[in-house]
Amino acid sequence: MVRRLNNIDVIEFGFYTVTLQRIKNGQYGTPRYEAVIIYTGPDRGMDRGGYKYRFTGHYYSERQEAEWILEQHLKEEK
Repeated sequence: MVRRLNNIDVIEFGFYTVTLQRIKNGQYGTPRYEAVIIYTGPDRGMDRGGYKYRFTGHYYSERQEAEWILEQHLKEEK
């Protein structure tokens, strides 16, 4: 049996790909997301891993939410 689940948004920003999936809203109705950030740059080698985040949204569009989590990830990497 095959079951189709919710769609996942895939947004590309330069050398990064962000997948964004909406999950159950928070206690007060705020949107929540699960994101995976994958580096796709030329020096990635054979690594294909990504970083997974769960966070409370900001009532932005999906693209803006993906930008926000990517900014947080890049701040954390420094």
